Amino acid sequence: MKKRLVILSAWAVLCLMSNPSIASLGKTETRLQKLAASCEEVTLSKCPLLKKTVDLGPSQVPYVISLLSSSETGVRKAAAHVLQFFPQEEGVKALALQWNRERNREVRTALDRALRIRGKGPLLRLVRDFYASETPGERVIASNLVGAFDLLAAEADLVASTNDAAPRVQYAAVSAMGKLKESERVRMRLLQLVGQPGASWTIRHKATQSLTDLGVAQAAPLIAALSAHPEAELRRGVISALGKLRVAWATPIFVEALQDPKTVGVAAIALTNLKDHSSSRPLMKALSQPSLEKREKTQLLWALGSLEVKESVPLLLDMLDEKDSEITYHTVTALGQIGDPRAISPLIFAMNHPDQRVRDIALWGLERITGQKLGFDNEEWMKWYKSTQEPSPTP
Repeated sequence: MKKRLVILSAWAVLCLMSNPSIASLGKTETRLQKLAASCEEVTLSKCPLLKKTVDLGPSQVPYVISLLSSSETGVRKAAAHVLQFFPQEEGVKALALQWNRERNREVRTALDRALRIRGKGPLLRLVRDFYASETPGERVIASNLVGAFDLLAAEADLVASTNDAAPRVQYAAVSAMGKLKESERVRMRLLQLVGQPGASWTIRHKATQSLTDLGVAQAAPLIAALSAHPEAELRRGVISALGKLRVAWATPIFVEALQDPKTVGVAAIALTNLKDHSSSRPLMKALSQPSLEKREKTQLLWALGSLEVKESVPLLLDMLDEKDSEITYHTVTALGQIGDPRAISPLIFAMNHPDQRVRDIALWGLERITGQKLGFDNEEWMKWYKSTQEPSPTP
């Protein structure tokens, strides 16, 4: 109810400001409450204030467009909703520009909905205008729109944009390609880019991601050929892609990547995707490497837990002394996933940890391993634990 009142308040302000003739409709709490009670969704038929604004016609479009720049999220959202009822291309362009720069999730959703209601025809015309622009930023927006709204009719323009003189325009085009699932032309161009030595590593990296998003399994050999590239970020992208595509023959590549501090974590995740239990020893050895970054450590811990590597329990128990609570959290999580009884006593002590997340996940692990439901009462847990360790008295 509160959210509806906020939305309807924005409509009221918008309507009252856009034309003095609307002031006679009034703006009272009682009226807003009645409207909120009747409006599951604000529509022309249920919101007289909104209908009056739309009925005033195209003369309102410039003013409503100006409200897209308001600092008030409710007003921006209201303006997006009103503009969906106007077919004028200036309104569609304003919606698209605001959609591209909007950071508020609710407003962006309203802008997205308005653009979809206006339809692919106006968007396609706008995209081609943007591609013809001398401003690289507008050419970037064109590709963003093609990908987000699945404008398959613009695939030729999108492919051509990968040869744009501006690197950021090329990057936006390759990124958008990963969303056009029905385009054979797009898939072929992405394959060309991955195997093209002259392309920058950033473009090849993004092409690899887009092919993965499209699920193009036949791209795996081309992607794997980049696993020894000197740029670490590209190597990470290659390992991630092969893992997501579940390429079983790439296991040796993953195991070798475990020895590289830059790719060890992503290689661990790739092996987890394959559910490769034969990689237990290389994973444990990788976790023992000195000076691993936190991200790499947490990914290795996740892999050991997900694969339920029981051999890693002693190593994990030693890691409970880590001062970093983030590492402790992931270590406790792995112990809970593995479910080995050797972790019961340490997990009981972990429920005294100063970090609430660690205490919560320790309780989850204990309940998973033991099947007991004793809450956060450490004394009860210790009492139960001791009772399971002491031998029954001899009669």
